[in-house]
Amino acid sequence: MKQIVFVFLLSILFQSVNAQEIIDSCGMNNDALMNSYEANFLNDYYRDKGQFDFSDKKIAFITGGGGAIISSKSEYFNHVKQWKNNHNTTIETKLIVLNLNEKELSGGYDAIVLFWVKFFPKGQKQKILQRLGSGEGL
Repeated sequence: MKQIVFVFLLSILFQSVNAQEIIDSCGMNNDALMNSYEANFLNDYYRDKGQFDFSDKKIAFITGGGGAIISSKSEYFNHVKQWKNNHNTTIETKLIVLNLNEKELSGGYDAIVLFWVKFFPKGQKQKILQRLGSGEGL
């Protein structure tokens, strides 16, 4: 029985260390294309939000009370890490997957991740897509 408990506790410790290693490898640059660590982390973070796969995807990060600030990947992951360390929970975030027309308008982004956005007014997505398409998010 002691061996089973030890193996169980060891597996939990390994998973915790592995999860910390993954999050520590996220947001190391501001390239909109997700690396494997970032894709794996976000796939897990949004696993209950649908079937979107972040692997090799170009993602825009948007913040601000009304969702008007084009942020960066490193800022997003810094918020995720700090909130996890301080509160042991996830940040307020939402995934918006873009259709083909929206992807073209945005300059090739596959999705938008909103974080710390209280409300996203009607028409704001279109404004963000146009700003991204004009190179503002690069």
